[in-house]
Amino acid sequence: MGSKKYVDFDKVITTYKTFGHLNLPNILEAFNEIPAADVRPVVRGKWEDCTEYNGEYRCPICKEFEGHKRNFCPNCGADMRGTNE
Repeated sequence: MGSKKYVDFDKVITTYKTFGHLNLPNILEAFNEIPAADVRPVVRGKWEDCTEYNGEYRCPICKEFEGHKRNFCPNCGADMRGTNE
């Protein structure tokens, strides 16, 4: 298998409906022609409490400080709702 390729699911369904399940060689070729979707890995973290030091929270990903705990770091976009664990 080659590298991973993320595609738009709606385009996969449209391609499948166009060729049908009985035309496997053509549908596999058509699937390979679907362009990769614009995606990136989700980066997760948990705010580091630095309130005793400077009254703020620190993002463990980009190390920037923020005055409030938010769901996402406004600097790097990391998902701060929890970790991958």
